[in-house]
Amino acid sequence: MAVKIAPCAAILLVFGLQLAARSDDDSALEQQIEQLRADMDAMKMAYEHRIGELERQLKELKTTVPTASVVEAASPTPLPGMKKETPDIPDLSVIGNIVGKFSDSHDAENRNKVLFSEAEVALQGFLHPDIRGDVILHAHRHEDGDYHYGVCEGYATFMSLLDAFTLNAGRRLLPLGKANAVHGHHRHFADSPLVSREFLGDEGHGPSGNGVNLAWLTPLPFFLQWEVGAWHVDAAHHHDDGEEEEALTYAPSDECYTTRLWSSFALSDDDELEIGVSGLSGYGSHFEHHTDRMQLVCADLTYRHIGEGYHRLIFQNEFFWLDRRVPSGADIDPDPAAYTGSITELDRFGLYSLINYRFDKTWDVGLRYDYVQKPFPVEPDKDDLSSISPILTWNLTECSKLRLQYTYDFDDKENSVLLQFVFGIGPHSHPLE
Repeated sequence: MAVKIAPCAAILLVFGLQLAARSDDDSALEQQIEQLRADMDAMKMAYEHRIGELERQLKELKTTVPTASVVEAASPTPLPGMKKETPDIPDLSVIGNIVGKFSDSHDAENRNKVLFSEAEVALQGFLHPDIRGDVILHAHRHEDGDYHYGVCEGYATFMSLLDAFTLNAGRRLLPLGKANAVHGHHRHFADSPLVSREFLGDEGHGPSGNGVNLAWLTPLPFFLQWEVGAWHVDAAHHHDDGEEEEALTYAPSDECYTTRLWSSFALSDDDELEIGVSGLSGYGSHFEHHTDRMQLVCADLTYRHIGEGYHRLIFQNEFFWLDRRVPSGADIDPDPAAYTGSITELDRFGLYSLINYRFDKTWDVGLRYDYVQKPFPVEPDKDDLSSISPILTWNLTECSKLRLQYTYDFDDKENSVLLQFVFGIGPHSHPLE
């Protein structure tokens, strides 16, 4: 009997020990839970106290410090180095253009010289949320060696008329094609294309006029804009002493009217095609008394491809058709004494084609081909002009570049090299592509 009781007692002893251990574990867990609850209550009280303190400080600041808008309106921050308060300051940009020309032609202008060709100062800013003002002053070196100063552009832009119209009023570059509507330092080449020089008298930038230009963004599912403008173009430049110099031979003058229709299409995420057609109707400056009627049509086509990283390809083309009706005379002489009373009609064509490829952050290469029929040929064998120009550009920064351009003249069998350094400070010096 004792043998049977001993195992039972052992079993009861083990079971009792397990119950005691389990009781101890439950007690430890309960203590941990109570400790966590106490810690959370303490943290909650601390956060509530901190929030209350911050709310009190914020209330005190609101009662003692005016709002930021009031402070800004009451005391605008003066510019560094100035003691007095100043009004709104426009964006200021300065652009310089240094060009060295080297040629094997002894008749080439500024041959084997490095010259400070042009400087621009741009003052730009918003007059109103929907009205912008732009004034661009320039100093340009002419063939006589003097620097001529003037207002290249000065106009106001009303950007939201009836939500679909934009109006420019003042003096600006004529909106004719691609190259004429931008300043020379924004182009991908160092000189003006032959067709711009022969048809528009372009020596650095195209002709500008005083007037208005109205642009309408059509309500179509793709981008299409139509522009019309009315201008008065000065036919002559003036020295500082008021003496008038000879007018640009082939540039438009007096009353001129322009129109431009252009559109762009996204061919893919990386490819874009832009096409446009422009027209100008008015008078030329080669003859006096409105006897030089001119009409000019320009078609432009630009393809852009944006690759990976800094890779970018631009293929830009412009085609010009010029119709001029001038008094007949010996060699089409602008002297009124040579007029015969009849009219000579001149139909001329010109173009340039440019391909430009940027292969890394700083370097791009290009090739431009030029062809033009001279507007007033005197010698029968000098009717056409053509050239080809390889171009290498080192982009030091976004607004400073060093460019080397070689040009071969097919007609005169001449070689020339242009070395251009363009530097800029400010937003106007950044090209927009």
